[in-house]
Formats: sequence, structure tokens, C-alpha cells
Amino acid sequence: MKIYSNPLIFQGTSSLEQFKQFIVKGNYSSVIVLVDETTEKYCLPILKEYLGAHIVYSIASGEENKTISSCIDVWEKLSDANIDRKAVIVNLGGGVICDIGGFIASTYKRGIDFINIPTTLLAMCDACLGGKSAVNLQGLKNQVGVFNNPKSIIIYTNFLDTLPEKQFISGFSEIIKHALIGNVRFFNELYNGFDLRSDIENLIARSIKIKTRIVNLDANEKGVRKSLNFGHSIGHALESFFLMDHPQSPIYHGEAIAAGIIAESWISMKKKYLNADELDKIGILILRLFPMIKIKKSDFAKIIENVNKDKKNEHNINLFTLLNGIGRFRINETVRKEEIIQSLEYYILLKKE
Repeated sequence: MKIYSNPLIFQGTSSLEQFKQFIVKGNYSSVIVLVDETTEKYCLPILKEYLGAHIVYSIASGEENKTISSCIDVWEKLSDANIDRKAVIVNLGGGVICDIGGFIASTYKRGIDFINIPTTLLAMCDACLGGKSAVNLQGLKNQVGVFNNPKSIIIYTNFLDTLPEKQFISGFSEIIKHALIGNVRFFNELYNGFDLRSDIENLIARSIKIKTRIVNLDANEKGVRKSLNFGHSIGHALESFFLMDHPQSPIYHGEAIAAGIIAESWISMKKKYLNADELDKIGILILRLFPMIKIKKSDFAKIIENVNKDKKNEHNINLFTLLNGIGRFRINETVRKEEIIQSLEYYILLKKE
């Protein structure tokens, strides 16, 4: 599916008022708001002030519910309510809601409009934009999906105040990733210190700028857009491992990506694309913010099995995005099983400063 023109992005204190005007101008036949139980409780009451008539559908929160069965439930509700192609779906939530809501909208009646209103830091700086939406299959991340942009993205950072601190911090791994692949000065500023809460508007805006520039160069991920996968080959494998093998203690997406960034930075260093000092700085920054994920050597086989099933691989070859120094990247890099094992061994032996 083709990505259409860039969505209108509204950020700041007036963003919800701009959202209201956008809905009115759209003259939609129906407005459906997709939520989970958390955003229905804490965020929907705020959004309602800017909505006219609307319908609310809820999906259970959590990566484990980002499935085709959840989509079927919503598709059937849309059909039963006789929702037509002039409707719009408003995705009010984190990465899961933005992903699954975009997929539902893009496939219902061959596609209706949708708007993303992210409520987590991860969704604000990454998941809400770029035109990717997908669901998981058999516990593996984003195996079924489409490319299709939302009509608009609303960044209202007051929604972040509803998050537990651990979930709030989770999204910061994507900001670090954007700096690592796209702006060495930005990375150094992060490394040298910042106030995450007071600087949040600026951090999100700079992160969005990097991702938007890359997506505009390669909307359908044939080339440079693959840079956005840095940290995600091993990161997604870790996330899927906990989702399938330890469902009672899943980890946040951002925590998995933070670990993946360290491991894949080590591989970059092993291939002499990154120097040891750069690797140390990356590990120091991440471990200031993120807890170590507890994995054992006996877990490696299952983690590598997940890497082998990654959608980015071709001809049974593991293809990674690696760093070519901080601020630059290399795509379609072949990575061997032994290198993945060594990177995981490096990760589990790391210590916080």
C-alpha cells in the first residue's frame, strides 16, 4: 500500500483545539475513538471536551493483545454499526493502539481515515508517525501490516502525566536511537545531561524531525528507512522472548530496544564500524535510564530463534542496521549467530556506573 502525503502534525498546548478544528473540517460521518482501559480512564475525559458525537471502542492494553483477533472484534463492531468509508478512527493511546488502530482503519472497507493521538513518550516520538501499522503473529512482532499514513498526528504532552515513571522512561530509547543514527550533536547533548520532563517538547520535536526526514527519503523501507530498525533486531527478539516465554513478566518495548541498542552497538564495534569509546558512551547513557533485562545464557537459543524470524531478514540471512560511528548508520549488514551470542554476553556482563 502506498504511503500518502505527510500527516499534519500538531504539537503544543493548542494541539487539541487544532484537532477539534481538523475533525470539523473533515465532515466525517462517524468519529470512532479507539482506546485501552488506561486511556479510556485517564485521557478520554480530556479529549471529550474537543469531540462532538463519537463512538468509543476499547481494546485490552498490552503487546499480547496486538493481534488479528483484536482487529476482528473491532471490524465486526464497525460493520454492525454500519460505519461507512467517510468515518474516521481516532487512536488514543500508546504504540499498541496507534499500531493496531492504524491497521484496522487501513483495512476496513479498503481504508478509512485515521488520526493518531499518542499518549506515551514512545508513541509520540516514534510509533505515531512513519506510516507503519501492524499486528503480531504467534508472538512475533509486527508480522502482518501495511504502510499508510494517518491524516493527522496530535502531540499533547500533558497526557504523559498519566503514565507511571517506568512506562514514561520506556519511550526514551527511541529518542536515543534517532540521535544515534541521525545526529551526533543531539546524542552528545543527551549524553552530557538533560531534564527529561522540562525538555520533553524539544526532545520529541527533534526526534520527530530525524524520523520524518528519513521516512520522506524512503517511505516504503527499501533503503535508508531501514536505519530506523537499529536496535530492533535483537530488541524485538528480546521483547518476543518475554512475551512468549515469560508472559507473567513482559518487558516494555522501550526497555527491549534499549538492550538491543547496546547489543547491536557492540556488534558495530566488533565489525570496526564503531570505536570502543563510542560504545562505552552508548552503554553509559542507556544504563542511566533503563534497568538491565535479566536474561541467562540458557535463553540465548530462543532469543536467536526470534532473531532468525525477523521480518527484515532475507534468504535466511540475518540483516541488521548497525552504527557507522555515532550519528551514521550501515544498513543490510549480515550478522552471524556467533556475533549475536557475543553481543548478548557483553550485555549481561555490563554494570551501571
